[in-house]
Amino acid sequence: MIAPGTLIEGQYKVWEEVSNFGTELLYAGQRLSDGAPVDVRVVSAGAPRARRKQFSDVASIVGRLDHPNCLSALGAGQLVDRTLYTVTDALNAGPLAGLAGRGVPPRVLAEIGMQLMSGLCLLYTSPSPRDRQKS
Repeated sequence: MIAPGTLIEGQYKVWEEVSNFGTELLYAGQRLSDGAPVDVRVVSAGAPRARRKQFSDVASIVGRLDHPNCLSALGAGQLVDRTLYTVTDALNAGPLAGLAGRGVPPRVLAEIGMQLMSGLCLLYTSPSPRDRQKS
């Protein structure tokens, strides 16, 4: 859906497809200013309207997050071909389930769970961009 080497917002370079979820794809990329790895998620212009709306809604939520337990959007928008995208810092932690089998102490797993819950709570309590403009 996006060619390797594509520039997004003049700040992020797309390198390669990492995973494919049908109409949504995940690409590895790089922030040009400092070389930091980024993730670029896209949903195709041909995706069902409901899927595109869901992707836009999630991008809106991620775009207003400011919490250490949540990824924030570095960029989001629509390309010329109507492909929707979000850019976030790269998340290379792997699945949480993999930690349990590696001898990670239960106390550490519980702390990770608490951090996840803290991040989820923020999703439900963060004001929308419209609400922030009113104040």
